Amino acid sequence: MFKTRYEIEAYNAGVQAALDHAKIVAKALSADPSWKPTRIPFAADALDEFAEAGSLLLLPLPPKASSPAGTDPPSLSPSPAATANSISSPSPAKVNM
Repeated sequence: MFKTRYEIEAYNAGVQAALDHAKIVAKALSADPSWKPTRIPFAADALDEFAEAGSLLLLPLPPKASSPAGTDPPSLSPSPAATANSISSPSPAKVNM
């Protein structure tokens, strides 16, 4: 199914985001008193149960192995030097726009 640790981490992040969203929606539906005479309370309870039991969908991560140089994916966070340069000296193209 998934070949790398990074694919598993991405999958788990997506599952966790869906579970967090289900909790938020369930809480919002339960907090609104106008929904009481309808089926909405049952939907809110179902979402809450899904969010609680959904942790079973998370995949276990394999143990971290020492990776050869250059095989790790690049960092998504900018380096402090790159951030400082881009803030202090804007490019001419940005200034002229």
